[in-house]
Amino acid sequence: MVLACVPGNARATCGVTRASYAALQMLMAYSDVVKTLGCEGEHIFDRKDDPSMVSYEYMWDGAAPRSSVSLVFGNGKLMSMSQYNLD
Repeated sequence: MVLACVPGNARATCGVTRASYAALQMLMAYSDVVKTLGCEGEHIFDRKDDPSMVSYEYMWDGAAPRSSVSLVFGNGKLMSMSQYNLD
């Protein structure tokens, strides 16, 4: 397994809400996720366990204080979603 931390921009601050998070669907392309959430996420890391699968994790700040969203994309498609403290 190769894990690479990638310094990115400041965390995305478009203020993800519970409603915009709920609108996400598994297997969405990153570009569709950006349109749904309103801005690009902060690129957190790349993971390459298998040459046929490259995973990328992105984070967004939520609209509520100390809230966030973490999304993992596998080969460009949304594979995993988690959120913390969205209102």
